[in-house]
Amino acid sequence: MSYLDFERTRYYQGLQDISFLDKGNLYRTLPESYILFVCLFDLFGKDLPVYSFKNICEEDPSISLNDKSSKVFYNVNAWNKESNMARRALLKYFYDSKAEDDLTKAIEEQVHITRNLREWRKEHMPVEQEIKIQASYAYDDGFSDGVDQGISQGAHDKAVETARKMMEKNMSSEDICELTGLSLNEIKRIAVSN
Repeated sequence: MSYLDFERTRYYQGLQDISFLDKGNLYRTLPESYILFVCLFDLFGKDLPVYSFKNICEEDPSISLNDKSSKVFYNVNAWNKESNMARRALLKYFYDSKAEDDLTKAIEEQVHITRNLREWRKEHMPVEQEIKIQASYAYDDGFSDGVDQGISQGAHDKAVETARKMMEKNMSSEDICELTGLSLNEIKRIAVSN
């Protein structure tokens, strides 16, 4: 993670909070939340196994915001400095991939089950996020243009699918154009092909 990547913690916190708040719910109904990062390097350079962050007052660190949110970064390279034995075993597992207790053995079993299952990924990651992740990998290899083209095509295909559903509900072509962003000619072609 570079310095700028710390904003990612805010992004994940926001996603998590929004998923808990249904329309009309009060903010105080938000549960306690943790954003966890497992790092294969010492992000802060202090050789600690765990770096935990909560919102506190800069002028008086004894005052906590108490917003029930925490960000925790695990440094697997310092697993041997962790005093909590369960967390130590988990960090060691991330460090050397050797399952030695019940928890890490259970994790190892799940890793084995899900390692190459595309269906698992589809169920647990929105398509847009998967495309963005793939785009970030592809960028280094010079394929970002193709990925962008794929994203555009996917968005267009979704607009066409939505237009078809709107036609089934007898919506006007003008409304369909306005709501999907498709041209009137495209709407006419879709109507003919149905």
